[in-house]
Amino acid sequence: MPRQQGAALVIALILLLVLTVLAVSGMNSASVELLMSGNEQYRQTAFRAAETGIEQAMRTGTFIGTATTNVTDATAGYDVSITPQLNGDVLSSEAGHDFEVAGSIHYLLQSTGTASRGARSINQQGLAQLVPRSPGDLGRGRDTPTSNF
Repeated sequence: MPRQQGAALVIALILLLVLTVLAVSGMNSASVELLMSGNEQYRQTAFRAAETGIEQAMRTGTFIGTATTNVTDATAGYDVSITPQLNGDVLSSEAGHDFEVAGSIHYLLQSTGTASRGARSINQQGLAQLVPRSPGDLGRGRDTPTSNF
C-alpha cells in the first residue's frame, strides 16, 4: 500500500477553522447590530418622552412671568422646566398692530426625556404668551398677564 501523506486532512482542518472564524465573526456582528438597533429604539423613546413633556407643559403648565416652574411625570419619563425669558418682561406690541394685545411674555421650555439603558433626550421649545391690552393702558405695553393658557 502506498503511504498516505495526510494533505487532505490538513486542508480540511484549515477550511474548518476558516469557516468557524467566519461563523463566530458573523454572530458577533449580528449581536452588535441588535444592540445598536435597541439603543436607537431607546433614544427614540426618550425623544418622544421629551416631546410629550413639552406638549403637556404647554397644556397644563403654569406660566408665571417671573418664576421658573416645572412639569414632571416620572411614569412618562419627562421633566420640563418653563423659564421666562428677558426677566419675564412684557415685550410691547407695535403701534397699529392688528391684535388687541399689549405684548407678549416669552418662555423657554426645556424638556428632558429618559428611557431605558440611560437614553436621554433634551428638547427645547420657545413660547410666547400674549398679554391682553387693558382698556386703561393704551399703548404703554407694560401689562401683566391676566390668565394662564
